[in-house]
Amino acid sequence: MVGDLTNPAVLRDILKKYRLWAKKRFGQNFLVDRSVLDDIVRRADVGPEDFIVEVGPGPGVLTRELLARAKRVMVIEIDNEIIPVLKETTHFYRDKLEIEHSHVLYVPTPSQEYKVVANIPYHLTSPILRKYLVEAEKRPVSMTLLVQKEVAEKICNTKKKSILSLFVEVFGNAEIVRIVPSQSFFPPPKVDSAVLHIDVSPESKISIHPKLFFQAVKMGFHQPRKKIKNNLPSHILEKAEIDVDLRAESLSIDDWVRVTEAMASS
Repeated sequence: MVGDLTNPAVLRDILKKYRLWAKKRFGQNFLVDRSVLDDIVRRADVGPEDFIVEVGPGPGVLTRELLARAKRVMVIEIDNEIIPVLKETTHFYRDKLEIEHSHVLYVPTPSQEYKVVANIPYHLTSPILRKYLVEAEKRPVSMTLLVQKEVAEKICNTKKKSILSLFVEVFGNAEIVRIVPSQSFFPPPKVDSAVLHIDVSPESKISIHPKLFFQAVKMGFHQPRKKIKNNLPSHILEKAEIDVDLRAESLSIDDWVRVTEAMASS
C-alpha cells in the first residue's frame, strides 16, 4: 500500500510514477499537512454509517482517511489522468469507493443521507455551495470544506452580508475550524486557506422558495458598493419597507424575504 500521502516525498513519488503534476486549470493543490487532515475528518465527524461525497479527490490524500472511517465514499473527479493514481492509493478500500469521472456540477446529488467533505477547487466555491445548498433536492447533513481563507471569513461574517454568506445562513450555520497556511499544500497556492464547516439545517430558514429568494439577492448585490436603491426599483424597496440608502450587505434575511415577496407581488 502507498505510504503517507501527507509526506511530500511520497506524494511526489506517486505523481512521478504516473508522470503527473498538479494542474492549475483544475485548481489542484494537494494537502500535505497531517494535522489539517485530522482536523477535517474530526470536524466532519465521519462515522461507520456515513455516506460521504468528496469533490476533487486528486491522488486520494483525504479520500483514504474518509474510506477508513465511512461506510461508503463517492468521489467526483474531472481529471481523467489522476484517476489511476487515486485507484492505486485507495486500492485497499476499493469496495467502498465510487468514482464519478465528471464535473461536480453535472453529478446528481445523492438521494440518501450524506455529508460533503472536500478540498475543493477555490474557483468553484460559490457554484458548489449553490449546488448543494440551494439547488439540491436533498441537502447534505453537513459540509466540511477547505476553501480560501478570505472566502471563509466572508461566509462567516455576520455583520457584513454577501451572497455567499446568505447561501449558508439560509440553510445552516458556518464556522471556521482553523486557518491553513499555504505551506500545507503541494504545490503551495498563493493564498492561505481555512477549514470551513457548515451544519446544514433540515429545512431552509425562509418561508419562500429559495430560488426566488436568491434571484432577488443577486439583483440586490449587482453593484454591492452602491446603495440598494441603485440595484432595486424604488417601489419594491418601499413596499418591502427597506431604507433606500442602505447597501445590500446591511440587509438581513428577513429584509430579503420582504424584498422577494414585494417583487413576486408587483
